[in-house]
This record gives sequence, C-alpha cells and structure tokens, in this order.
Amino acid sequence: MQVNVGNNHEMVESVCMFQELKERVLKGKYRIPYYMSTDCENLVRKFLVVTPAKRTTLEVDVRYVL
Repeated sequence: MQVNVGNNHEMVESVCMFQELKERVLKGKYRIPYYMSTDCENLVRKFLVVTPAKRTTLEVDVRYVL
C-alpha cells in the first residue's frame, strides 16, 4: 500500500486551519471578508454571536432576507 504524504499533509493542515477558525468564532474574534455584502455580513454576525441565547434563528432571518 502506498501513502501519498502530500495529501496527508494537506488534510492535517486543513484540520488545523479549521480548528483555528473555530476557536476565533467561539471567542467572537473573527473577520468578515471585505467582499461580502453588508446584508450578508449582518446575517453572518447574527449567527456567530458567542452567547447561544442571543443568537438569531434561521427561521427569523430567512424571512428577513426574503
């Protein structure tokens, strides 16, 4: 059996990047990409609120967007 080291490295790197992103989101220390529209940014910020009780629901915001 042959193991492709490159693919394994990419997989580990991706997991590490995801873990960093997860930690930043859980702390509320994330950045919204500059190319995202204001409406989309506002929606993402409503979903990524640190305190679960203060987060918006999908049902509420889908009605807002539509």
